[in-house]
Amino acid sequence: MKAKNMIRRSLFASALALALPLLGRAEPAAPVLSCWTNLEIGTRSTWVSLTDHRRDFNATSVSMGSFYGSINQLNAIPNYWPLKPFVDYKFCPYGGVELAWDYFSVRTITRGDGHTDGDLNLMGPMLSVFVRCPTDFKLTPFAGAGLVYYKVDFSEDPDWHAPPGRPEIQTMDFDHTWGLFVYGGVIWNITDHVALDLYVRYTKVQDAEGTHWAGADGTFNNGSPTIPLSNIATSLGLRYCF
Repeated sequence: MKAKNMIRRSLFASALALALPLLGRAEPAAPVLSCWTNLEIGTRSTWVSLTDHRRDFNATSVSMGSFYGSINQLNAIPNYWPLKPFVDYKFCPYGGVELAWDYFSVRTITRGDGHTDGDLNLMGPMLSVFVRCPTDFKLTPFAGAGLVYYKVDFSEDPDWHAPPGRPEIQTMDFDHTWGLFVYGGVIWNITDHVALDLYVRYTKVQDAEGTHWAGADGTFNNGSPTIPLSNIATSLGLRYCF
């Protein structure tokens, strides 16, 4: 019996001696990747330039070449506040989807005397797909394409809305519009979690169509303005990468 116990103990000690080196070389379990690691959030500042913004200086009607009535110039109003949030989700290191919020304003101008009828204010969501080209450096080129939907409001100039000395009220209502856009740029990874991005975007926007109301009570249909809003935008963004 004692001999059997000694044999068992010897076999157990031998097995333990063989297992210890293997346990020492065992690799740690791979960490479980969280979907949060594919998420990036940020905000941007954008400078907008309309692709069609000026007509004949002497045009005071659509038939003469104006945008509408005496409006023969459209100016994008600068707004550099970095308050255009976005969310990127990467399906892989080479691409994903982005949901962003965009807004800008356009001032209507009569170049002859510099007066304005008012401003068109556009805001809405932008949804796009993007591709990236990871590199060994801190810079990552990217490009994308997508769809935007804009709500359009018109803010009347007080003197145009209620012309001094005239028993008249004017306003313009515009339908909402949409557009297709493409963009390209580069991401600069400052740290593992913080990055800057710079891109240029072209947006082909469906012309904003509206109704010009006028008359003593502002209910007379005085015309149907159509305003082109396609634009080129340059954007600088700050993002946090989880």
